[in-house]
Amino acid sequence: MTESEKKYSKMIKQVEAFLSAADNKVELQKQHISALNNQLESLSRVNSDLHTKQTEAALKEEQWKSKEKELEEKVFMLKNQLIQSESTATLLQKQRRASSTYLGSSQRETIKLIEKLSGFKVVDVSSDMEGTYYVCSFSGNYGELDFIIGEYQDEEELEYIPNTEDLSSEKLLELQKSMPGYLLEPFTFDSKSSNLLFWRICDSLNKPREKASAEVFRINVLSSPLKVDSPINTFGDTTYYHINYQNIWICITSNSNIEVAMVFEFLYKFIGVCYSYFGHVNEDSIKSNFVLIYQLLDEMIDFGYIQNTDFESLALSIKSENTKSSSNLVISAKQTGAVTWRNNDIIYKKNQAFVDIIESVNVLLSSKGTVIKADVDGKIVMKSYLSGMPECRLGLNENVNIGVKRTKSQVIGGSESLSPVVENNAGIRKTAEIVDCQFHQCVRLGQFDQNRVINFIPPDGVFELMRYRTSSEINLPFLVFPVVSAQPLQYSGGSFNSNIFKNKSSMYLEIQVLLKAAFNSKLIATNVCLEIPTPKQATSCNISVHGIGKARHVPENNCILWTINKFPGNTETSINATVELSSDVVSPNGFSWARPPMNLTFKLTIFTPSGLIVKFLQIQESGNYKSVKWVRYLTNAGSYAIRY
Repeated sequence: MTESEKKYSKMIKQVEAFLSAADNKVELQKQHISALNNQLESLSRVNSDLHTKQTEAALKEEQWKSKEKELEEKVFMLKNQLIQSESTATLLQKQRRASSTYLGSSQRETIKLIEKLSGFKVVDVSSDMEGTYYVCSFSGNYGELDFIIGEYQDEEELEYIPNTEDLSSEKLLELQKSMPGYLLEPFTFDSKSSNLLFWRICDSLNKPREKASAEVFRINVLSSPLKVDSPINTFGDTTYYHINYQNIWICITSNSNIEVAMVFEFLYKFIGVCYSYFGHVNEDSIKSNFVLIYQLLDEMIDFGYIQNTDFESLALSIKSENTKSSSNLVISAKQTGAVTWRNNDIIYKKNQAFVDIIESVNVLLSSKGTVIKADVDGKIVMKSYLSGMPECRLGLNENVNIGVKRTKSQVIGGSESLSPVVENNAGIRKTAEIVDCQFHQCVRLGQFDQNRVINFIPPDGVFELMRYRTSSEINLPFLVFPVVSAQPLQYSGGSFNSNIFKNKSSMYLEIQVLLKAAFNSKLIATNVCLEIPTPKQATSCNISVHGIGKARHVPENNCILWTINKFPGNTETSINATVELSSDVVSPNGFSWARPPMNLTFKLTIFTPSGLIVKFLQIQESGNYKSVKWVRYLTNAGSYAIRY
């Protein structure tokens, strides 16, 4: 190889080495640039995050500034309200001082006169924008009571607030013994009855501490360990006449011999008046209306003598939430006019009249199903929601005979009768025979005697139009055929399994009763219950019902109760019961039992045992007078007894 070739080859190698080093440097620069790009991207992201945070911080700063402004505005408004409240309180204090000054200058003499007449001391009088408040105090022989009477503007009712919080436990206990519980609680009452309230407080704190009549009645009747069935009881020199209406005991006391029928008639009239005022008579209604009850009793009785029991007359002078007040001129006109039971300005959007024929059957049947004694107590109850002064005409059967009395053989089951039961094509009786009857004072008796049509102007609301009684041609809804016999228990050859009894040496009582419905098959009696007495010596009872109903033995009442929820007409059902007697009864001759009668109760609609029906009800009034009329028949069991 020549020298030039060697140099050329060497130069080539140097160039290649230089190019290789340059390539390495280029790679290093690329790596460095990539690292720089990564750093740049990281810095960009950090910068973006910082910008976002700065934006959020700016927004939050604006929100805080707006909230700060809102709070400043609220603080400013509260300051203004506080200033207004302070100014209002100052104005009220000035008004109160001015009213107290005015009261002290113009009415102090009147208050002093009231204090002298009533015995009440008016300790302080204050007033505000709502009303006037009288702080009163009364000292009696058996205690002292402080209370506040609130009289509010544009309101006829007053508020009674007893001050019992500042009393010690001993004084509060003394007041509880002397005063009724309602006088120790706040309540509102009509301003017209304030005198009754004040006299009640005086009587409570001045009466001698002895057992009141109510306490004597509670101890001897309500809390007596023995059941008190008699409605008339005498304890000491006082006689108590009471009734129980829906678990509410209503009692009248007397120290002299008074007419008993009048007392119980008044008690039921009083319940009717309360029902007309309150809509229902229970514990809650009596508590919430006791002031009104005081007013009613004060109007109905004067010095123990009954004065007025008519709701329409009482409603003119004693108002409640359901009755409107009347002026003295209207009251005077109504008390002396011909129509005292109705006001002539009554208006209803819809004129309606509801007539209910309610009858109670009192029957005594023999073991063979024949009637020993039977009568029906009925009443016609009307609910009148009619406008104006309507004239009503109520037509009954074609012929209504009043004052007809039958002998024993002429009652149902007898072979003789004064006249046969005449029915028209629809199966409705033409004749109804009534022994005696009593009408509401609104009925025109003269017209009824002429044509047997009841003409009347009805009172507003619920009232009893007619009450009657009949004892002839009675349609009995049920017939009962009982067979009861006492037999010695048989161990073999008997008609029943003696293994059902625990005592193999005793007697047993075999009871078979057939109950038959004698009314139309389209009717259904409800709540039918037959009470079958059992001896006190009964130890166990095996009962089987053949038909409808359920029966169970009630040992505590010594009876078997057979209940049927629904009993269709023209059907019959029976019950068999085998009652085991105690071991001390070993023979029929040694078994003594009074055999009290069986009792049947039921309810039946669209049926009248007396045959009394309503043929028509006409309502007449001037103008285009339209009315809706409804008639309903309801029969229930009074004393439905069956001997055996």
